[in-house]
Amino acid sequence: MKTKIIYLTQKEVNKGIQITVNYYVEIEEENHKVCWIEYPQVPEGMHFKKADEYGWGIEYYKKKQSFQDFIKSPSYEIPKEIYKTLIELIS
Repeated sequence: MKTKIIYLTQKEVNKGIQITVNYYVEIEEENHKVCWIEYPQVPEGMHFKKADEYGWGIEYYKKKQSFQDFIKSPSYEIPKEIYKTLIELIS
């Protein structure tokens, strides 16, 4: 089973267009890994083919860490309450 938790959502300007990007952590229990993922959302009203040209609407796996490495030092900064929740889930 995989659990995903969003740790940051922010607006960014990309290619001159404002988009929303979700950053989340996915826990891969079977592999004992934590995956860091970026998901730029397709702007409302944009055709999916145009969004595909820009690389939006696709999950980007930025990095994977073992549970042990994550517990010692997460690769990216996350809020403490989310870190505590993730530690509970992987313990």
